[in-house]
Amino acid sequence: MSTSTLQETKVVTQRFDAPDGARLDGYRRTGGYEALRKALSTRAPSSATQTKASPARSKTAS
Repeated sequence: MSTSTLQETKVVTQRFDAPDGARLDGYRRTGGYEALRKALSTRAPSSATQTKASPARSKTAS
């Protein structure tokens, strides 16, 4: 494979200019994974709660 056929991969991120922004520690230091941490710490509603709130609920369901 010749060098003329290789393509450069460019990474676009808001952390591009941050020191170590491309490394895991730098990513975490600049707020990386915060949304994931928040989502994992939130309790999902129970199935019963979801069923009761559903507009598609059957009229025969109690």
